[in-house]
Amino acid sequence: MTGMTTVTLNADGPHSSGYTLEVAQAVAEGMRVLNYATREGADGLESPADVASVAGEIRAAAERLDQLTRQLGEFLARHQAEGELRVTHGPYEGHPEQAVAAAQSSLDQALEAAKHLAHAWRAVHNTTSAISF
Repeated sequence: MTGMTTVTLNADGPHSSGYTLEVAQAVAEGMRVLNYATREGADGLESPADVASVAGEIRAAAERLDQLTRQLGEFLARHQAEGELRVTHGPYEGHPEQAVAAAQSSLDQALEAAKHLAHAWRAVHNTTSAISF
């Protein structure tokens, strides 16, 4: 199949920025695949139990956004504190400290949204786990 890429997932590494980007791209593509697999007529769901299982996995993914979001912010803050960052264009040009502060504010918002997302998917999973044909 053309356009298909295989990414081997290994939490223990080895890690690189290229591998990190590949995994992030695979997550995005995985959501697209789920969108196609769960549409009417796609046969990606056979029973309500499948809905519960998918919801449980999406809940787990949403819960893991907490750690990822914090670590992205910590990376930026650490390198800003070391004076290693620069901003070459855009509204924060020449002011990396402001750019990092703005990014952290957005990451804080993303963190709150992720918590709500995880809570909602937990509720979906808990509710649908009792549904059957």
